[in-house]
Amino acid sequence: MSSNNNDEKPWPSIIIGILMIFVALGLYIYLGNIESEGGRHKMMWLVVLLYKAFGKVGTAIFFAAVGVYYIRKGVLGLMRSED
Repeated sequence: MSSNNNDEKPWPSIIIGILMIFVALGLYIYLGNIESEGGRHKMMWLVVLLYKAFGKVGTAIFFAAVGVYYIRKGVLGLMRSED
């Protein structure tokens, strides 16, 4: 058995990855609405920095990439645990 706790339980990583992809989709829609409506909105500082640097698409891609990373990590953990 592996001493790393994350390798023993891959499902939380897969679930986090799926949730991050939903966050990316939600942010893309939310930022699109903000762009069309204008005005002042409160957002987390990380989202604001990503949006200012990369725009709506770049921000969504960042969160989706984090999601894909966690899904991949979970799937690889599942494959290792079945050996």
